[in-house]
Amino acid sequence: ESVVKDRERLERDWLAKHRRQYAGQWGALLGDRLISHSTSAREVFSAARAAGVKALVLRVEDSELRFAGW
Repeated sequence: ESVVKDRERLERDWLAKHRRQYAGQWGALLGDRLISHSTSAREVFSAARAAGVKALVLRVEDSELRFAGW
């Protein structure tokens, strides 16, 4: 479980550092390693699959929080 938490922390840290650089694109992250990025989600999913990893795939937004709740 701690390995998962470490990986999640690395992914959050990577996003905080690189969010502006990749804003508007899809990215596949594995810890602090960018596996793939593109404006096409399909390309990113395919690249992650081809790399043989279970990466976090997400659309990188230009700000950390889009919706704050009710």
